[in-house]
Amino acid sequence: MTPKEVRELAKATCCWLAYKDLTGFGKMLSEATLSLPISEFLTTRTSWMLHSELYYRKLPGAANYKLPEFSCDFAGTRKGGKEDVQFILEAKYLKVKAENMRGPIASDFVRLALPEGKTLKRYFLLAGESQHFPPSNANFLFDKTLFGMGINNGYYIQPAKEITKPHLSKLLSSFDGDGTDTGKVSIPKSAYVTCRAVEENDGQHERKFRVMIWSIGLAKAD
Repeated sequence: MTPKEVRELAKATCCWLAYKDLTGFGKMLSEATLSLPISEFLTTRTSWMLHSELYYRKLPGAANYKLPEFSCDFAGTRKGGKEDVQFILEAKYLKVKAENMRGPIASDFVRLALPEGKTLKRYFLLAGESQHFPPSNANFLFDKTLFGMGINNGYYIQPAKEITKPHLSKLLSSFDGDGTDTGKVSIPKSAYVTCRAVEENDGQHERKFRVMIWSIGLAKAD
């Protein structure tokens, strides 16, 4: 996706969440319903062909490395083209405080760091009521203030180190932090996370909704 498409995806998703809350459907919002604004925007407002639940093993270059049997929420290829997958996107919806979803959120960041394709873009979208997001100065994951980053600012993170912590060790038990166990998947020691979009809109009864999108790469990128 282009930087403009990423920003507009965040804006469209956040507006949709606020609209659903204003029409009385706020309590029904979930990770499943989040797929509606994402798929609608990408299929109607961009030139991407969207694929859901694509297995990581089908990503470009996957034959060269070993991945567990899990799929990404969305993958994008050019409409009418025969190109490989150009981007993947994982999405989460916060129905509770982010602190209670620390493991699943960290798991998505780690997953997105796994594919080795240098041209593959990877994104993580997190949405929900603003009150459920951590404070901007919180070292919530990877010992970094991921929720206080300015647009296009980033940090190097250590996925291999993170999976040794209690909130991830059971979720990612099939992975191996240092690559010494040949029966497990080796996780990169380093990855670069960049904040690409932050949007916030008013719902009803003084509720606010927020959407953040980060990109994850093996190295710093524009």
